[in-house]
Amino acid sequence: MHKNEKLKNKVQSFFRNPIFRFLFVAGILYWIWFIFYETYLIPHTDFDYVVTKNLVNVTNGSYALLGTQTMVDEESQHIVISLASHPETGVWVGTPCNGLKLFALFSIFIIAYPGKIKHKLWFIPAGIFMIYWINVIRIMLLLKLISVNPELFQFNHNYTFTISVYIVIFILWIVWAKYFGKFKIESQPDSQISES
Repeated sequence: MHKNEKLKNKVQSFFRNPIFRFLFVAGILYWIWFIFYETYLIPHTDFDYVVTKNLVNVTNGSYALLGTQTMVDEESQHIVISLASHPETGVWVGTPCNGLKLFALFSIFIIAYPGKIKHKLWFIPAGIFMIYWINVIRIMLLLKLISVNPELFQFNHNYTFTISVYIVIFILWIVWAKYFGKFKIESQPDSQISES
């Protein structure tokens, strides 16, 4: 067998491997998202800020439903939300906290992972909805924590709540892979297998 044919067969076998195909597609989609996000969405639109403002407004409304009054202060690209009973402390919500990148990461995984499109069409919005509400709850808990014990805020902001959100996303991915995804390992025909 010629050297070029061996190389061609190896490349084809990589693309027949569903794990490699998934990683390749996910990588390409993430690269496209990253370029779009950094070169268009951030510099040319207010979409990121709109998502942040919506998140703060829903957090504010959720506290109002619980009978707790909050104050919202818009500062450049961040919005500060604080409990009216503790106006001196608040949570700054901005681009890194609004969940938009998590929505993209979750969606890319589901799109790249083999499965029926009809399931992807409902699972992606349902997952984004769940991630969004977990983020609202996260901000509510951080706001309560900073007003009660500011020393514990930073650790919980950086680790506890961040890890919790990623665990939920991971569980959603597992649910997708187990119940809706279709990973089939295609075996090579014997005629294509050659000894080295």
